Amino acid sequence: MSTSKRIGVSKRSNQIKYLFYFVLAGCFVCGFLASAQAQISGEALLGLCQTALQFEGLPEGGTPTETEIEDLTKKTLCWGYLYGVSDTATTWQETVGNLFCLPEGGAQVNQTVSVVVKYLEDNPEDLHYRADSAVQLALRKAFPCTEGGE
Repeated sequence: MSTSKRIGVSKRSNQIKYLFYFVLAGCFVCGFLASAQAQISGEALLGLCQTALQFEGLPEGGTPTETEIEDLTKKTLCWGYLYGVSDTATTWQETVGNLFCLPEGGAQVNQTVSVVVKYLEDNPEDLHYRADSAVQLALRKAFPCTEGGE
């Protein structure tokens, strides 16, 4: 019985530790976005999203290294940026028209990250564009709209 209590405390301690690291990564994200004024290049986004695709998560039961925290931060930045561009495009669709048409039910975030990374790797001439423009080009190519707009 006392063993199970210790295990429960250990799991709780790990959860608190991971919550701390997540909040810390969020602080890095906010600082990065504030310093970059939320405008980054396609090249910078490519680096963030390549790391996001390779990141396998924080270690179980151990203290993450500085590199693992940096990789988590890059993944968070990539995902957050793509969510923001996608949300903006959805709002734009409601007022102006479709920039791209995601499959019914949407697209998983890893699929979106893969699409953007592949597009930027295949089109290095677009790396100098602002990241939001590069993301829209990638999604338009991967998810074109039909003639009916859907």
